[in-house]
Amino acid sequence: MNKGKKINGNVNLDSPEMEQMRKYVVEQELSARSWKAYYEKMYYALEAEKLQPLYAEYQERAKKKLEEDQAKMEAFQKALQEEIAKHNEADPIGVTKLEEGN
Repeated sequence: MNKGKKINGNVNLDSPEMEQMRKYVVEQELSARSWKAYYEKMYYALEAEKLQPLYAEYQERAKKKLEEDQAKMEAFQKALQEEIAKHNEADPIGVTKLEEGN
């Protein structure tokens, strides 16, 4: 029986030519994976560039909406404070206060 070195605990019975072929296949597999990763990186980079203007537009709309909502909230709080002040003037017995926000 041909004695070979152990690979992963198993005796390697392959001929030197088979071992050379196995190494070549492993190199080809690694090369293919590398090219695939390169392709995917370039593909997603191009897709990101395509989406950038749309995302910037979305961010601008979201910023405007946030500013509008904040203005509405401030107007609501101001109106509520005025309503509470009117209520306190009309009812001298109890004083209604709006709790301060956190």
